[in-house]
Amino acid sequence: MSPARNLLGSSVPSLKQFLHRQRVIRLYRTLLKTARRIPDEDYRREISRWTKEGFRQYQHEANEDIVRVQMGYGEKSLKELQQTIALAR
Repeated sequence: MSPARNLLGSSVPSLKQFLHRQRVIRLYRTLLKTARRIPDEDYRREISRWTKEGFRQYQHEANEDIVRVQMGYGEKSLKELQQTIALAR
């Protein structure tokens, strides 16, 4: 099913697509916020760069299976990063 089109011709995402996009954005922001809590500046920069590159690499991916796998990977990485920061304190 293709997204609806408004009067100007631009694409309007479905509710499912909109909610999924919000979930991706929330993960991205949470990863970057968590990275700011890393005490070591070089490691903090590396994690931020890794996060940005990973999301950029898949920003135009249309295959839902690939996106789902990458979201799982991102969520797992976030949990590991949060645990590592908690142990370091």
